[in-house]
Amino acid sequence: MLDFAGYWYHRWQHKFGIWWELHAVHHSQRQMSLWCDDRNHLLDDVLQSCFFAAIALVIGVTPSQFVVLTAVTNFLQSIQHTNARLSYGRIGERLLVSPVFHRRHHAVGYGHEGTKYGCNFGVLFPWWDMMFGTASWNRTVEPTGIREQIEGVSYGDGFWSQHGLAFVRIFRRLFPAKRGAASA
Repeated sequence: MLDFAGYWYHRWQHKFGIWWELHAVHHSQRQMSLWCDDRNHLLDDVLQSCFFAAIALVIGVTPSQFVVLTAVTNFLQSIQHTNARLSYGRIGERLLVSPVFHRRHHAVGYGHEGTKYGCNFGVLFPWWDMMFGTASWNRTVEPTGIREQIEGVSYGDGFWSQHGLAFVRIFRRLFPAKRGAASA
């Protein structure tokens, strides 16, 4: 149940522009590594923690079970973010999200920008992607990050810079500059 909710939460992070600007901090990592899963906007982490804690309470997960589930999930997600061409085999790939499967999600132009707002949103299990038509089994290794970085734009240097830039990007979405306006 929590993984199903995680799939939709993750998919919504990519679909809704303002939410994407928070989640883009996670995707701005250009080199996949064991630590990529922990690179997130603080506000996005707070929203996600509240979402999952509320669902866990509603379905009767005890606090001790929640801690164990969170630890196991975080460990597996760290492995998914490694820069390894590690496949779990034809059957294993359909049972558990692998680094190869998740790297496609982080690929510029495919994972988070492609049709239907991306692919491979599964947190632990790829079943949801298979069920909802968002699975991509393409094993081509593509550059990771966000499009602006490919075009040479920095996504901020340092923790506070990236967090601030997310709010700047949200502001620009909410209040786009008028075309043809004189620049000062």
